Amino acid sequence: MDKIVKKFLSIDSTVMLFHYDGLVNGWRDLKWIDSVLHISTANKTKWWFAKHFLHPDVVAEYDYIFFFGMRTT
Repeated sequence: MDKIVKKFLSIDSTVMLFHYDGLVNGWRDLKWIDSVLHISTANKTKWWFAKHFLHPDVVAEYDYIFFFGMRTT
């Protein structure tokens, strides 16, 4: 994930991390941690996040949306 985020930040992109396990602090050792948007809630699925935060009206201004699902634990 570190390489992916660095790549997108290097091309002036907006990076949002959806923490569906609620573990935001597990990423604190990465230099870019404060350069990305974090949305966190426990006990939700990645599809819940997509439904609630990636509505077409919200993401219409973006050219591309990449959606990765991974756990930190």
